[in-house]
Amino acid sequence: MNKITIFVGNYGSGKTEIALNAAFKLKDQGKDVILADIDIVNPYFRSSEHKELLNEKGIRVIMPPGANSNVDLPSLPVDIYAVFDSGSYVVMDCGGDPAGATALGALKHKIDAVKSDVKLYFVLNARRPLQGSIDETLEMLNSIEYVSHLKVDGIINNTNLADETSVEDLIYGQEVAIGLSEKTGIPISYISGESTVLEEFKRRFPEYTDKLMPINIYMRPYWQKE
Repeated sequence: MNKITIFVGNYGSGKTEIALNAAFKLKDQGKDVILADIDIVNPYFRSSEHKELLNEKGIRVIMPPGANSNVDLPSLPVDIYAVFDSGSYVVMDCGGDPAGATALGALKHKIDAVKSDVKLYFVLNARRPLQGSIDETLEMLNSIEYVSHLKVDGIINNTNLADETSVEDLIYGQEVAIGLSEKTGIPISYISGESTVLEEFKRRFPEYTDKLMPINIYMRPYWQKE
């Protein structure tokens, strides 16, 4: 994984889940890790909700002022610019739509300065609104690139319906991801999901084995938690 990894995608794509998993995986590999929550639009289902768990594992969390409180402020955290010179591995969870991705535009000069160390992924969940077809997903990706002034490096197929997810959902998402890749020239970097679904996907499509990204689920709504 690159020194700075950025995840973008529409609301409900699962980018926050993937960002958390990426941060934990890097830490398990012995890296010094910073997770930067730069979602300055959506106050719900954000990675900094798990600040305590992240801190327990030795992962530093940077988040917007007042995040996860009733005074959430739509501004970047003041220490976000320092992460580019920190020497740490940085995972960025960006806002879930073009409005949220605007925050990346403010960081473009910093990102461009270390471009060879940066990877920007577009997370796709074809079972969510505005992501169910190739054309809808292309419009979303183009909008995010336009407002952030950055180019996406890879696509992640994270198609799911939470606890109701079947391998057919992931297969449908792969069809959308392939169409998006063909229209943009952006490669499909990963296919992510819980291990049971990925095992069935691999059985049917062994050619994708090296792209599978098993993830644990941390972002369940409170009514699904025990």
